[in-house]
Amino acid sequence: MRNKRGTDIGSDHYLMSAIFRFTILAARRKIETLRNKYNVQKLQMPGVREECKLELKNRFSVLSTENEDTDIEESWKAINSI
Repeated sequence: MRNKRGTDIGSDHYLMSAIFRFTILAARRKIETLRNKYNVQKLQMPGVREECKLELKNRFSVLSTENEDTDIEESWKAINSI
């Protein structure tokens, strides 16, 4: 960093100039993503298979729309009227 005192800029302040040098460091440790491993062999057991089916059915039922029987045009009219 340098102070340029002789430069006339019409102010009480002095002009300063600086040179920056940045070094980008590599990450020191890698972040590994954890993957869930599923024991697919358990699906061969009937009790576990039924539990899994029920759990998936419950999760996906929440994602379904409330009125599946309605027409797309009716849905658009309901949204457009709001």
